[in-house]
Amino acid sequence: MNLNGNKSNALSLRQLAEDIHIMRKDPPQGYSAPIIRKDGFIFYEDPDFSINDNPLNEIDIENLKEVLRLIKPFQSLPMLSELDSIIGKVQGAISQHKGTKLYRWTIIPR
Repeated sequence: MNLNGNKSNALSLRQLAEDIHIMRKDPPQGYSAPIIRKDGFIFYEDPDFSINDNPLNEIDIENLKEVLRLIKPFQSLPMLSELDSIIGKVQGAISQHKGTKLYRWTIIPR
């Protein structure tokens, strides 16, 4: 991590502090991350914590269902050919995980 060095891909201390602040917030704004500072280091207090394990709640699921209802009429448009696949995946995930964890984010490394 480059803190205030090379400007093209530098991370400012202010941005880092803001990111940590947001991660500590409760959902839906944050992740309720148990972040602590100790001996000059910043880390998760719970080593098993992951922002990937942030389940959707019932409101999130209802909002997703509403979005699906809104975009479904457009899935047949040629320029939105991938929409059909996306709708199917989201509907499958919602029905498969009803009553269990449905994860909010899947972070894919670049």
